Amino acid sequence: MCGQHALFAARVGDWSWDTVSRQSGFDVLSARGRGGKPAYLAFSYLHIQAGAHLHPLGLAIGDELDVRSQAYNCGAGTVAVHHRIAPAEARNRPDPNQMHIRTLNHWVHPGGHDGNPALAAAEPHGFDAAVLPPLPEGRALRAMLSRARRSGSLARHFQPDLRLTAPEQSVVYTIDPSRDLNAAGIVYFAAYYSFIDSALLAHWRRLGRPDAAFLSRHVLDHKLCYHANAHPDTTLRITTRLLADPTRPDEDVADVLVHDHADGRLLAMSAIRQTSYSSARSR
Repeated sequence: MCGQHALFAARVGDWSWDTVSRQSGFDVLSARGRGGKPAYLAFSYLHIQAGAHLHPLGLAIGDELDVRSQAYNCGAGTVAVHHRIAPAEARNRPDPNQMHIRTLNHWVHPGGHDGNPALAAAEPHGFDAAVLPPLPEGRALRAMLSRARRSGSLARHFQPDLRLTAPEQSVVYTIDPSRDLNAAGIVYFAAYYSFIDSALLAHWRRLGRPDAAFLSRHVLDHKLCYHANAHPDTTLRITTRLLADPTRPDEDVADVLVHDHADGRLLAMSAIRQTSYSSARSR
């Protein structure tokens, strides 16, 4: 499942659920909450940090990877999973070419009478988070996500001195139930990577940049925070801003906001640090 962000993120999702199942002794796939309703271990945050040369868009068919994962208890129906991904030849030894991925997941069940706008907290029967080691920074992580939402920018939350390099752009996209929903009737978390990449590509094209440079860029750090769920027929408004880091001239930062186009609700926000356009173009 390599190639584009959404494909790799889907694989990370499988690894995360599998890790929680194995370490807790509880089958995540068959979880049931109150009244026997299915419970769903939904993603609320995903952070990908690239290695020296290993990054999500650089994986190719036939690459062998060593994946080591650990699940943690974050309290309040929340679990975190950390993945360390390295080339298979680096197994059992330190290697700077490692990718680190952190996910934060909440137990929920779909609610509402006209689709799935509400996701109620619903830790399933039989799941004992106490068997997982606690994540010391779990509470701080949840607080950080709340502060980032209030600030209106995930990128500038971490680095306020980023400067805008081009006018912001917005595109609209209507959720496609035949492609963007999972079996629980919820907009699949990995679909947001496709939404965001499509909006970023549109922004690059408006600036006259070629698709080849977009595809050859290195994604160094990708944070994606989910704040609310969308109806199956929602039209999204995706706003992209391209920012520069004065301390890192060879890199760009994409700041992305995903809103419900009809009511303006913030659904997701992302910060993507990547090689600059000039660096990507030279490859």
